[in-house]
Amino acid sequence: MIFGMVFAIFRKLLSALSVMAPIVFTTVFNFIFMVFFGINLDVSTSITSGILMGLVIDYSIHIASEEQRLKDPYLVIENVGPSVLTNALGLIAGFAVLLFSELALFKNISILMMLGIGVGATFTLIVQPLILQGKKTGTS
Repeated sequence: MIFGMVFAIFRKLLSALSVMAPIVFTTVFNFIFMVFFGINLDVSTSITSGILMGLVIDYSIHIASEEQRLKDPYLVIENVGPSVLTNALGLIAGFAVLLFSELALFKNISILMMLGIGVGATFTLIVQPLILQGKKTGTS
């Protein structure tokens, strides 16, 4: 569904794929982190995947939208990168507070959100521009 909506907005397959890549990586890594930390899949941890998808699609759409305007992935990162990075670091710091909770549920959500936001922002700021760079050079 997300891919269909993004494709309808940008009307370019590569732009839609560039938006989807960070979302897919973030979701996959969220489940990898759950296995690594021994966190069970339940209602609260599955909701974190949805929240992470929403955050990362926001980052990705900002990048893709700006790329459509500027046509240069490097200028896009200069313009939008600091905002995405600052937002991600602020959210990570906010969720870090939950690490001090006595409830394991809040600690688990905190770990998943912090790592997921970090992965999502990293892939949005690194992988997505590489995909868009391929669009510019015609190699992808």
